[in-house]
Amino acid sequence: MRSDEEFELFYKILARLGLPQDFTKHVNSSAIGVIKNLEEGKKHLFLEALDVFESRQQWDMVYDLCLQALQPTGPDGSPSLSASNWGVWRKFIAAAAKQPDAEAQVHPCLPCSSAIPADTNKALSKPSRGLCSAFSP
Repeated sequence: MRSDEEFELFYKILARLGLPQDFTKHVNSSAIGVIKNLEEGKKHLFLEALDVFESRQQWDMVYDLCLQALQPTGPDGSPSLSASNWGVWRKFIAAAAKQPDAEAQVHPCLPCSSAIPADTNKALSKPSRGLCSAFSP
């Protein structure tokens, strides 16, 4: 595969027609996986993979991908801004809420939490408020 369009078509076909475990294998691939593409500035495949896993209710995969994308990756420990947007944060919080210890699952990304406004608790539903209290100053 050479172009972004080929990667996108490959993932779309794999998501719709392939086996779920094959899609997961390619998404996690160190050579052509979505995190590798995200590091190269190709955010679209990452977001599409999150949507596929969310639609399949594979919350562990949504959580793992978001965690990899949101954790600090800069040489000075600064957060990667390539995946830091509200859509990714919402999916991350929703997936973390499905984990056994939901609040503890958010803590690995706390260095990134400065981008989240203090009034986030007001905008979210009651079950999500507990998670976002970790982000409030």
